[in-house]
This record gives sequence, structure tokens and C-alpha cells, in this order.
Amino acid sequence: MGKFLIFYILYRVTGSPITALLILLAVYLAVDRAYLGFLPDPLRAFRASSRIRELKKIVSINPHDGRSLKELGIHYKSSLPLLEEFEKIHSSSSRGLYRMGVVKLKLGSKDEGVEYLRKSINGIS
Repeated sequence: MGKFLIFYILYRVTGSPITALLILLAVYLAVDRAYLGFLPDPLRAFRASSRIRELKKIVSINPHDGRSLKELGIHYKSSLPLLEEFEKIHSSSSRGLYRMGVVKLKLGSKDEGVEYLRKSINGIS
């Protein structure tokens, strides 16, 4: 009943039901983004692509930056060469070994993926 009353008041103020619906939708989207988080972020893909571009630039300037290589390996679709480069730099990083194992498993190399995952587990202990 309350939502209809709000719609009716907006309809009477604006004079158009479409405008009243658009205002209600805009308010709902703003409240959801600020407090609730039920709806997905529409700008997430753009932020990820700009982050990938930034990381590629950092890696092209400093190819031995392990943190950037690892993060780029998480975001970038063809991350295997990047993770292999990260492994050369930080061979004892359990997170890097875990990420390499997951990528190997997704690419179909089950044995290698399981081996990397075992290495990452043994590195933690």
C-alpha cells in the first residue's frame, strides 16, 4: 500500500506515470547501490578492464613486479604465461601456486593442476 501511495504522490506531482516510475526506479537503484547491494554493479566490467590495462602497463615497465603479475593472472583470461612468469620470480608463493593450479585445471591439465595445488597446500603448512 505504501509503494502505491508513493507512486500516486509522484504521479500527482509530476503529472506523468512514466516519469513517476522512472523516479521510483532511480531512487531504488540509488538506495540499492548505496546500502543493499542486491543488484550487480553495472560498471564492474569497465573497472576490471581499466585495471587490466593498468596492470599490463605496470608489467611492461617492470616485468619482475610479482604483485602485478599475480593480480593480472587473476583477471586476465590468458593468464598462464603471466603466472609462469610469476612462478619464476616467487616460486614459494602458495597463492601463486594455487592460482596456477586452478588455471591448469581449467585448461584441462588435471595432473599438473593437482600437483600445483598440492605444492600450494604444502607451502602453507
